[in-house]
Amino acid sequence: MMCEKCRQADASVHLSLFEGGCEVHRFCEPCAREFLESSHDPRMAGFRWQLYGIQTEGFVNMRARIIRIERETFVVHVIKSSHFPDDSELTFRRGLVSDETWNVGVELNFICTVDELKALIGSA
Repeated sequence: MMCEKCRQADASVHLSLFEGGCEVHRFCEPCAREFLESSHDPRMAGFRWQLYGIQTEGFVNMRARIIRIERETFVVHVIKSSHFPDDSELTFRRGLVSDETWNVGVELNFICTVDELKALIGSA
């Protein structure tokens, strides 16, 4: 399948966005990077950070592993984050994850605004 932007190279990056339907994009690597860098769509912020390390102003990106579950909170070990040191520990309110992912060892990848993060962080 050809890149939908340049129509010259094979599409090796497939982006599927779900919000009131499914929007699919197919790009070659250079066109995918250009698309992600230039997009003002907040859904692209996580892709920019995970694929290319490009931080989007006002958003927090994080990959973390649940290491301990307490009453209504859980503690994570930060693997990679745009705002917190690697290997740090954070306590979150339970609302961040669904019941089926409420297990020690589960890895979480998420993006949210700074204000949303403040509402999710529990007391230590």
